[in-house]
Amino acid sequence: MNEKVQKTLEFNKITEKLASFAASTMGKELARAISPSIDPEEIMTRQKETSEAVSMVMRKGSLSLGGLKDIRPYLQRVAIGGILDIAELLHIGDFLYVSRKAKNYARIENKHDNFQSLEKLFDEIELVPALESEINRCIVSEFEIADEASNALRDIRRDIKLSNSKIKEHLNSIIHSGTYKTMLQDPVITTRNDRY
Repeated sequence: MNEKVQKTLEFNKITEKLASFAASTMGKELARAISPSIDPEEIMTRQKETSEAVSMVMRKGSLSLGGLKDIRPYLQRVAIGGILDIAELLHIGDFLYVSRKAKNYARIENKHDNFQSLEKLFDEIELVPALESEINRCIVSEFEIADEASNALRDIRRDIKLSNSKIKEHLNSIIHSGTYKTMLQDPVITTRNDRY
């Protein structure tokens, strides 16, 4: 179908309406990029997929895609040797979790269920359980990596705690010593800008 016909039929309003129902930026992009087909075989395939999707939702309920983030920029950065921050790793973990949920949603539970067209699409979802598990194990929140993320990190954090403890002990001995006791207004140790 040519562009003039699409404009006359206001096809862009249909794709915008479709995009408004998409749960992710990637889904919105795909909805806006869709174009009508004049190939009878492709039309039949799309209609079959739509019918199966409606049937699947009626039988199983809607598939929740909450938490689906666009991780394409992260993958591009990693491909050229870049580093991801904690929040970006969490987004990848969320993406993997939603992918696993989608794959589980598509499982045929009833022998009368028949979603052949959709099965092919769901089969294309590749899971990476080892990566999902490592992200969940190593990241506590957007601001904290778990001590158990690596032996080196655990050792470094332990050394920092020991050093801080030694510094506090030394400062306590100074402020409570007879030499400096009279010079201090308050014998209290505080931190400013991460320094004692």
